[in-house]
Amino acid sequence: MMAVLTNGAGGNDHLDLLQLRARASVAEGGRIPERLETSSALTFDHLAARRTIQLDGREINGQQMEMSRIDTVVGAGTTELWTIRNTHNQPHNFHVHGVAFQIVPTGASRPDPQLGWKDTVLLAAGETVQLAIRFPPYTDPLTPYMYHCHLMWHEDVGMMAQFAVVDPDQVDSAPRTLDVDHDHMAAGHDHG
Repeated sequence: MMAVLTNGAGGNDHLDLLQLRARASVAEGGRIPERLETSSALTFDHLAARRTIQLDGREINGQQMEMSRIDTVVGAGTTELWTIRNTHNQPHNFHVHGVAFQIVPTGASRPDPQLGWKDTVLLAAGETVQLAIRFPPYTDPLTPYMYHCHLMWHEDVGMMAQFAVVDPDQVDSAPRTLDVDHDHMAAGHDHG
């Protein structure tokens, strides 16, 4: 049964989009560094919030996308711990706009810096992951970012939500709705 669901979610898709052809010889260029850049784990010393996000069917936290709704408000420059639960019987690629996050391995008390910074994480059916997210330092309560399933047909049917970044002392008082002129919105949305 699981293979059928994975296949239906694009697990066995084959697309001929790009062909790479190597040259017979290549000129040397650049120098490989002796040591690659390392990153340190985000700490939980000053977590601004802990949140749980549930992915189920084509909904996030039981709702489909609504352009006039701000689903989450976060403080600029803060770090939060998000627990993402895929309660659906299909995989979901969870993507957050405008941030990079670190994955906290199951049973760990902090992110593993060896896993690197991410902006998308694949959750198998029934899987839960924890993400340490540091939000950008700039604010704009009226221009939200999105988090969504990055499988195009899931996001196209509304498996998206929005978050606004505000001054940390305005998280509780920031608007949760936007004045959206649906008649003048372009069809579709940017998949960036």
